[in-house]
Amino acid sequence: MRVHVVFAHPLPSSFAAAVHRQIVDGLQARGHQVDDLDLYAERFDPVMTRAEREAHYRVGSNLAGVERYVERLRAAEALVLCFPTWWYACQLFSKDGSIACGSLALPSITLLGAAR
Repeated sequence: MRVHVVFAHPLPSSFAAAVHRQIVDGLQARGHQVDDLDLYAERFDPVMTRAEREAHYRVGSNLAGVERYVERLRAAEALVLCFPTWWYACQLFSKDGSIACGSLALPSITLLGAAR
């Protein structure tokens, strides 16, 4: 299965990073094809600009600047989100704040199988 793993944490020595490594290693050990995305390593800019917000509901132009991320999501058969929750709130590391919050004080790990 093609699994897209999205990870967001600034410290490679963090607990969340250790969980992330276990997720990737475990999936690969089970024969899954892993597309691993570290948003901090990629220097992903989560701030939505004024122009991006104005184009947000216009199909086609709303992909400007995030095309390669969308392609990776579309290619996946499953999605794993791994990011921490800080101060009882989720880390909003997305252009529109769409990453769902998970359990408190632990890395949030979400596995979604894509419907085909």
